[in-house]
Amino acid sequence: MKTKKEFERVVPQTVGISVKAIMKLLDQLEGEYTEIHSIMVMRHDKIALEGWWAPYSPDIKHMMMSASKTFSGTAIGIACHEGILSLEDRLVDLLPQYIPDPCPENLKKVTVRDLMTMSSGSDREVPVDESWPQNYFEQTNFAYEPGTSFLYNNAPATLLAKILAEKTGQSLPGFLKEKLFEKIGIDPENITWFTAPDGTSFASGGLHCKSEDLLRLMRLYLHHGKWDGEEILSEQFVDFATSPQVDSSNIFGYAKLDLFSDNVFGYGGMMWISHDDLGYRAEGAYGQFGIVVPKLDLIIAITQSSTESPVSQTTLDQVWEFVETIKDEPVQEEETMVRALNDWLTRLCVKKQPKGCADPIDIPCHEFMTEGKGVTPAVLFYDPIRLRTEAQNRKGMTSFRFEKRTGFLHSTRSLTGIDIRSRYSRTACMCQWNWMR
Repeated sequence: MKTKKEFERVVPQTVGISVKAIMKLLDQLEGEYTEIHSIMVMRHDKIALEGWWAPYSPDIKHMMMSASKTFSGTAIGIACHEGILSLEDRLVDLLPQYIPDPCPENLKKVTVRDLMTMSSGSDREVPVDESWPQNYFEQTNFAYEPGTSFLYNNAPATLLAKILAEKTGQSLPGFLKEKLFEKIGIDPENITWFTAPDGTSFASGGLHCKSEDLLRLMRLYLHHGKWDGEEILSEQFVDFATSPQVDSSNIFGYAKLDLFSDNVFGYGGMMWISHDDLGYRAEGAYGQFGIVVPKLDLIIAITQSSTESPVSQTTLDQVWEFVETIKDEPVQEEETMVRALNDWLTRLCVKKQPKGCADPIDIPCHEFMTEGKGVTPAVLFYDPIRLRTEAQNRKGMTSFRFEKRTGFLHSTRSLTGIDIRSRYSRTACMCQWNWMR
């Protein structure tokens, strides 16, 4: 493995970040709507803030949820850079064994670019389950011209992982180990990635990695695809991934609701575009963020367990408020402020459950009951400390059991809930049991 680049740690004021503003942000992040797990702030290639709320720590892997898609998209970018793939390659040519006969006209036009931008023309989400990927081609109605209609879902990234495996003979984490992780200082032995039933990596949301790993990935994009002089991604691909490629204002089928107010400014290549000139971000459900603000040379990585699902808009609002305070020149503040911040950072601890959450249930898996209709096994994916369910504050009772059987998780019963059922529970049931070893 290439020698890991260690980042310089600095007092935040030296890079234009006010300690007072940091302390306000920390106070907000410890609010009732979420259980914050970690935050890292980098400016001018220097770490200005890092904190983990015990029992979380720098070396604990965290579930990235859909921020996994940005890692997966990066693999496709590398494959394009090396001539293995092209954004213009057609899906029907890449996975011909699964194409139905007769083939829908719109399916004939779907390209890697369309999969990367969630604009394949599909009008529904097809779960990554036991019949994957055949079910995708059998159940998907390609109702729209590819590239014209946005539908955020889990199938595209996992299809791309399947394509990558077909072209290279390597799994997604295997490919990234050689082409990315070892080059940018991510320990591949400390990476876990769930797999779909057919063995394909669940590229849409199955990655566990450290907070700093997410920050390192976003630094690669901030530096236009280069790391210590080596071009890992082409600048052309970075521009594609980090700029709006498709209108996302119909996010989850709704038009510009306040809940999704930061998800309506366009989608790039497995990356969300932030409003105004605030850059772009990797984003995962329950508040996993890798935020890049190029005009400020700034990266912010956050992991948490927010009760806001699937988007933690409150966190983004708080981050944007913090970003507005950052200066171009060093900030002058009393030394006592720095000492107070350092003291706070040494005492960070998960103190309470966010409103709307059930009490913690210790792992490993047990049969359990939880109040609340609209329950999602979010923490099953990303909380290696404890198993907890996130309730939607509705009346009712749902029971379910997860068991270790032949390396997979099985559910005795589908979880109830609006579109949570297809997005998370059916996928969770077939993800490899990797992190509870």
